[in-house]
Amino acid sequence: IMNAADAISKSKNISNGEIVITSKITEYTKTDSTKKCSHLKIEFSDNGYGISKKDLDNIFDPFFTTKEPGKGTGLGLFVCFTIIEKYGGTIKASSEYGCGSKIIIYFPLTKKGNN
Repeated sequence: IMNAADAISKSKNISNGEIVITSKITEYTKTDSTKKCSHLKIEFSDNGYGISKKDLDNIFDPFFTTKEPGKGTGLGLFVCFTIIEKYGGTIKASSEYGCGSKIIIYFPLTKKGNN
């Protein structure tokens, strides 16, 4: 959310900035599995300036940032990625430079005792 707010604040028309958060239960198959499982899907989208294709491949890397020196450490999305993966989830990003970004998180839903 903080990255989305930063991207919107740098947009030409900040008053039209928008961050949308949605959630739903869905069936999802992780890339390393063939089994569909119920997951909580949380989607964050914004209409900020977006992320270039070159940078998109690196946004979950530790210390990667596109912000000016002193404005960010490059650890926010790395920490998110690490926590989500530790709990069996998946995080994905998509963006078109100049048109905003979307981050989707999938958390597996398991019955107690089936961890």
